[in-house]
Amino acid sequence: MLDVENTPYANTVANLATNKAYISEWVRDFIGVVESRLGFAPIIYCNTSFATSLLESNLNQYDLWVANYNYAPPSIPPASIDGVWNGWDFWQYTDSGSVSGITGNVDRNVYQGTMEELLAEFLAVPPTGDFNDDGAVNGADLLIWQRNLGRTSGVSLAVGDANGDKAVNAADLDIWKAGFAPASVMLASGAVPEPAAATLALFAGALLVRRRR
Repeated sequence: MLDVENTPYANTVANLATNKAYISEWVRDFIGVVESRLGFAPIIYCNTSFATSLLESNLNQYDLWVANYNYAPPSIPPASIDGVWNGWDFWQYTDSGSVSGITGNVDRNVYQGTMEELLAEFLAVPPTGDFNDDGAVNGADLLIWQRNLGRTSGVSLAVGDANGDKAVNAADLDIWKAGFAPASVMLASGAVPEPAAATLALFAGALLVRRRR
């Protein structure tokens, strides 16, 4: 996300046209570098004033995260807050909100879409079900999910909420299953696979040696 704000002389009338051209070109250059090196374009974050007066219309091809504190959910702000954009993806409606577990004021934001759409469009690394963050998706993570199944308070990835929907449920188990092992390893039928013949021969030989002793 590219945060565009607090530029020198940005809102003075005498420098408005010059600043608009300069800032817009700088944003295009920055986005070009990010796209060439990382393969995706950043979201542009700015307030309504910047979106209206200081960014050129050809930047509206990129996703917008707009800050405007004149409205608050559940009200939907008018299209005028978008400036040169045709709609916002994220809307920051306050910088003095409160969140349980955090001391002091925090920004509060709204995403215009579902949780599934958010994960599909903006999550650079898909969730894997690694709830304990040890770099592996395994049985330890499954135990965490089982212990917290049905939980809807104090929810985070650490307690089994893989998709960030603030609930530990079957959808999180599906994500764990997908990350647990590649399709070639997973057992479609749930049956225990038979060992290979060579393995059986070695096992039988070991039994014979033990019996002779």
